[in-house]
Amino acid sequence: MDTCIVPRPSLATACRNSTKQIFCIPCRPPHSARSRLSAPPCPAEIIERGVRSHPELSVGSATDGVEVRSVGNTPVLRETALVEAFNLKAAIEFNMKNLEAAKEALSDMPPRGEEELDAVTLHNTALVAMEADPTTGFRKMNFLLSTPPFPPETFGNLLLLYIKYGCYDLAADIMAENAHLTFRYLSPELYEFLDATIMVQTSPEEVRASSPLLLGCG
Repeated sequence: MDTCIVPRPSLATACRNSTKQIFCIPCRPPHSARSRLSAPPCPAEIIERGVRSHPELSVGSATDGVEVRSVGNTPVLRETALVEAFNLKAAIEFNMKNLEAAKEALSDMPPRGEEELDAVTLHNTALVAMEADPTTGFRKMNFLLSTPPFPPETFGNLLLLYIKYGCYDLAADIMAENAHLTFRYLSPELYEFLDATIMVQTSPEEVRASSPLLLGCG
């Protein structure tokens, strides 16, 4: 699932098309979040250069099952742009529905402890791990939401994941407790979808009495 923004022809259309999550793309070079995936620099070239110039960063060690200590958030790591390149590579794979390749791209990053991860990487590792470990994924997403600034995709993705896993009451609580984020981070279509889905699941009798058409969007 990825979050998509849809036109506004009807609530029914929003129900069909707003149930995807969006991957978080790094906002600093090598790629601008504003341009999304249009003409990005090749992450493979950045990764190859980083591996060749800085073997001490242990690229790919986690994927290979080698236990190495964290390389930390050093100036060298920042200069290589390896974190951004791997997040971009994972985003491309995720958008192409290659979940395993997206997971591998994230695990290939230079090793860091979870507490050392930047917000973009933490968000993306939570997203790709949801199917295997939703509890950890939800913990990471909620942590991000409670410690701004967080990637703008976080709020909508957390709500959509709660819906996907049937946690309608939790989704309702998050929306109620963060009304200011609702208007900032949710498109009108996505908000209508979430609001209607939660109402159908938590107050079906009320919905049936007031808006029977919404029952087709559950």
